[in-house]
Amino acid sequence: MLDEYLSGPVERVSPEAPVPVLSVDDEHCVPGGAAHVARVLAALGASALLVGVIGEDPAGERLRAACGEVGIEPTGLVTDHSRATTRKTRVMCGPQQMVRIDREDDRPVSAPIRSEVLDRVAERIHQVDAVVVSDYAKGLLGDVVLSELVSMATERGVPVLVDPKHHDLSRYRGQRC
Repeated sequence: MLDEYLSGPVERVSPEAPVPVLSVDDEHCVPGGAAHVARVLAALGASALLVGVIGEDPAGERLRAACGEVGIEPTGLVTDHSRATTRKTRVMCGPQQMVRIDREDDRPVSAPIRSEVLDRVAERIHQVDAVVVSDYAKGLLGDVVLSELVSMATERGVPVLVDPKHHDLSRYRGQRC
């Protein structure tokens, strides 16, 4: 997920509709969603290896670059050619968020993408002290991926921490989470 920010002053109302007109003077993006969790861990001094799915698009490339800039290893990102990278665009005037624009695809990822993601986890699981599952309900962490991920971690004695967005917490029951 890529978090984009557009900010600047508002000095007038649009003549087309009663809405503020933002004069953009700053535009930047940062890793969002699960990548935000990795960013926080990296800022605390942890080595963060990120595994997830992005689209084959400019937002995916910006996310890869933004991860690298904040010390997150992005080689675990799998490109899914059938979907766009999730983007959350916030329009800000000072500290006030005026509107958020979401571009996302929450369809379940395909079996080949699930398999590639699990391969990336398997390649990295021996390098980690813990696994953080940051589930933003965007189609990756279905029962198959979650079960396999937890099994890999459990086999190696690696604790699994969960940051769920799902309301049904029973899907994590019985796990070392």
